[in-house]
Amino acid sequence: MARPGLTITDPTSGQTITFVRTSTETDGELLQLESTYKPQGRRPPLHKHPAQSERFEVLEGELAVRVGRRRQRLTAGDVLEIPAGTPHAMAGDARVRWEVRPALETEAFLEAVCDPHASAGARLGTAWRHRAEFRLTGPAGLMLALVGRFVASKR
Repeated sequence: MARPGLTITDPTSGQTITFVRTSTETDGELLQLESTYKPQGRRPPLHKHPAQSERFEVLEGELAVRVGRRRQRLTAGDVLEIPAGTPHAMAGDARVRWEVRPALETEAFLEAVCDPHASAGARLGTAWRHRAEFRLTGPAGLMLALVGRFVASKR
């Protein structure tokens, strides 16, 4: 269960995520996190959040960011606002403050996909079940729609 100070690690990207303020504390308005991206980790896929906006503030390091078709580099002090429904991805070697509004079920989604014991199939099923919070875009999104629904129905 998410709580302030809990740190989880995405086993595929190496990204660490620390819960700073949870949905319980903010009455669902906000989930605030601190995250560290690793340069050697797998790049997170292009995705969107249908009903949530995000805000990232780079605290240290540098991020390569794609928002829609625009690509840019962010360094310490830069802030990026991503409106709901906007495809995006980022990777690099950086520590960021990350806010998600509203929180929805993002905590449960992050904890499930960062479970080091979860299989790739289980992660696909999690992504399908949490499509209100997270949707892959492009070919990966089509694959998730086809496979994720099937995997999620078997759990």
